[in-house]
Amino acid sequence: MRYRWKVIVRGEGQGWEHLNLAEDQAAMIVESCPPDYFAYMLPMCMFDEWR
Repeated sequence: MRYRWKVIVRGEGQGWEHLNLAEDQAAMIVESCPPDYFAYMLPMCMFDEWR
């Protein structure tokens, strides 16, 4: 089973999510995160798909 991924980005009092990504897309977002922010990727669960 191939997972879809989500990326959570936080910093400077802000935060947002990128949902339903392929693993390489998620990794690219994490790697290109600005220095004042942090980002991490997680496998999506069924709950995320219902939003």
